[in-house]
Amino acid sequence: MRIMIAHDMDADGNATGTSMWLYFKAAAKPGSAAQPGPGECTWMDRTLSAGEPTSLFIHAAHLEFAVQVEGDGKISRDASGVRFNPEGQSDDAQKARYLTEGMLKGKIFNIKAYNASGRVLVVTGYGE
Repeated sequence: MRIMIAHDMDADGNATGTSMWLYFKAAAKPGSAAQPGPGECTWMDRTLSAGEPTSLFIHAAHLEFAVQVEGDGKISRDASGVRFNPEGQSDDAQKARYLTEGMLKGKIFNIKAYNASGRVLVVTGYGE
């Protein structure tokens, strides 16, 4: 899996929102039959159909990220863990935190999403 983050900017250079994409591979079996492997996602009741997006998407007006990267390109760590933190109290910030923690810690996570455009799965709920 990999994460991409982009801040939307107005003409004056002020951040007006944040978009986050989490890219994954489609698992070979539905979640009800087997847990997906590292970096894989699937629906609970079926596998992803051919052509379904393999990226999760969140867009939020009140979402920021704090990332610390070492000179070798690795994300910094300290006693509290990886220094990659979605910040904010909005529901979208909580979704982003849930997804990034799951990915960075190699955990199985559950979300609700819909196929909005044939390009991304928009995340609507998490931890369910």
